[in-house]
Parts: sequence; structure tokens; C-alpha cells
Amino acid sequence: MPNLSLKEDRISLRTPPELKKMLTSAAALSNVSLTDFLLTAARKAAEQVLLDANRISLNHAEWDRFMDLLDHPPKPNTALKNAMQRHQHLLD
Repeated sequence: MPNLSLKEDRISLRTPPELKKMLTSAAALSNVSLTDFLLTAARKAAEQVLLDANRISLNHAEWDRFMDLLDHPPKPNTALKNAMQRHQHLLD
């Protein structure tokens, strides 16, 4: 786990008293500070959101189609050829 003790930025938040009490109790039971407890939970949630946002899920038929297209790509059509030419002009 990354070292959460090197803190440079601050995040302020407001919470209902009963939620703060619950979080404080959970942090105490975990033997960590409230800040470290919140940062660890927030990091895990953020990593999961980012993972879910960047994951592509395919069923078996879609996977087979994807692999087939990688192995046997279609010939470039006119629109792709034009795009490649425009890109090449940008590089020249």
C-alpha cells in the first residue's frame, strides 16, 4: 500500500455527526487515523471506478470477432486512406 503519511494537499468535507462517529469508530477498530482510514477507502473506490471505466468486456462471440479482425484486418476504405493522407501532411 502507498505511504499515506506524505500529505501535501488538503481536502475538506462536511458530514453528518452520526457518519463521522461511524467513520471514527471504524478507523479506531482498524488501528489507523481517521484521515488514513478515509484516504484508504477513497483510494480503493477511485481505483475501482477508474478500472471499471477503462475495462472493455466482450462475450465469446465478440472476442472471436475481435481476434479475427486483428488476424485478418479489412482493407483500408477511402475514408481511412484520406485520413491517413491528412495525417501524413501534418507530419510533413
